[in-house]
Amino acid sequence: MKPLYFLFFLSSFLLQRNDLVYEKDNLRIEVVIDKGGKNLVYGKRSVLTFFLKNVNPGSLHIIGLGLRPLPEHYPNKVRLENTPDAKSNYEKDELKMTISLPANGKRRIHTFYIPITRE
Repeated sequence: MKPLYFLFFLSSFLLQRNDLVYEKDNLRIEVVIDKGGKNLVYGKRSVLTFFLKNVNPGSLHIIGLGLRPLPEHYPNKVRLENTPDAKSNYEKDELKMTISLPANGKRRIHTFYIPITRE
């Protein structure tokens, strides 16, 4: 019976790895890639939109290789652009984005992983 629980835990962890939604308590961040895309493409510019619920955009920190902010300002979203370079050191052909946001006087940290493919 215990191996079954272990497989369930492992599969749920693996399914969360590519999930582009962070939800904890009343905070929610959803990442959308260029009109619903599922991955980035080496050498192609993509826009990543972070839709925020109960998160102040000014208090959100986003770290990732090659991310550049767009000069637009919205109350409930943040937009960044990224053009993955094949010469950069991406881990396992994926963009690792770490976010940090305030919650209850502390900072919460979450990591998103977005696959990068070649055309």
